[in-house]
Amino acid sequence: MFPNGVAGWEVDFERLDAGEAVPRQPPRHASWRGFGVSMFKDKKAMAILAGGILTGVVGTLIGIGERSPEVYIAFPIINVLAEGTYFGFKACQYFERRNRGLEESGNHVSMPDRARMHGAETKCDEDVGSIYEGRRFLVENDRASSSGNTVTDMEFLKDFESEYFNSESIKIESAISFFQELKNRFPDYFVKHQEIKSQHLFLDKEQCKTIIEGVFKCYEKELNQQSEYRVLATMDDGNCLYDALWQGLSSGIQEGLVQKCQETLDELATQEESRYSPYLALKILLCRAADKEKYRELIQTNSQEPRMIQYSSIEEYKPLVMENGLFWGRHNIEGRILAEELDVNLTLIGGWDYTRQAGFVCRENEEIYTSRTAKATLYISNSYQHYSAAEKQARGSSDHVSSA
Repeated sequence: MFPNGVAGWEVDFERLDAGEAVPRQPPRHASWRGFGVSMFKDKKAMAILAGGILTGVVGTLIGIGERSPEVYIAFPIINVLAEGTYFGFKACQYFERRNRGLEESGNHVSMPDRARMHGAETKCDEDVGSIYEGRRFLVENDRASSSGNTVTDMEFLKDFESEYFNSESIKIESAISFFQELKNRFPDYFVKHQEIKSQHLFLDKEQCKTIIEGVFKCYEKELNQQSEYRVLATMDDGNCLYDALWQGLSSGIQEGLVQKCQETLDELATQEESRYSPYLALKILLCRAADKEKYRELIQTNSQEPRMIQYSSIEEYKPLVMENGLFWGRHNIEGRILAEELDVNLTLIGGWDYTRQAGFVCRENEEIYTSRTAKATLYISNSYQHYSAAEKQARGSSDHVSSA
């Protein structure tokens, strides 16, 4: 049953399946018993009957009192004939209306009853019909999905948001079908939120925003997959920018960079009593480059960024960079400096983001650094303040074609 989502509704969806009409009670045939019940409910008929009986009784008593057989015999007979004529006429009308109602296609109640019930019947048909249409929409949509005629998950989410927040109103059948398809397309999110999975409709638009944001975060990587790029898994410990850049470098450049920074890397490994992460070589290169005059202005200008650890000099900046995950790398500062030092192009690929205030926002590719002598181009992705490595794919191939 469907008790939640719309107050006061309770609909059996098993019976409202596609192709199955809402059953109605079969019509009842006219009968003398039905005629008697209808006359009993007719106040005018009951008044005439009571008046006839009373008149007959009074006339008979008068005839007996006057000792006149003509009066006490004829008066009741005349009264019975009059009553019989009236009720006979009413019976003809009753049976004629009932039989005509049975002959009309789709009419299941008598004409007077239909007239009284027309308003309520119309409202009920509209409400149940809306839910039935929503159920049929889901079935037809499933059939379309099986035939391959579908929209992408990202297109569906954009349409979903537009339907709820940009439309003046949304029909009940559309709301039910959209919400059901949302659960079908993104099951992992609803497995974690069983209380939402049991709903058939959103409670309000705020809950809708919360769910869309949660779904997008849960499927962020899949939703931002493009035929041109492939986003890769990247460390999520505050060093994501360096790990993303490191994954894009060719093995030859990685080996050469590690050799140049080997002594410092060994010192770091001894201090932390553990094996160092190879991408720490990029941090060492960055700290060495920070002493160059051409980078000082870029580093100092961005020293007071909100939500970042602030610094007042290059001497304060370098220890922050070397802290493990404490100071997050920025693509337009640390990423740009490293790209220039390595002589590689760096591109931040576009994609979709979602915020509760702006909704879905599409970012275009941003060229962070370009060089005519660049050995290759590195691609990185950023979403929800997390950088990921990315590979550019050849058309019709899943192999990446850009590594420095």
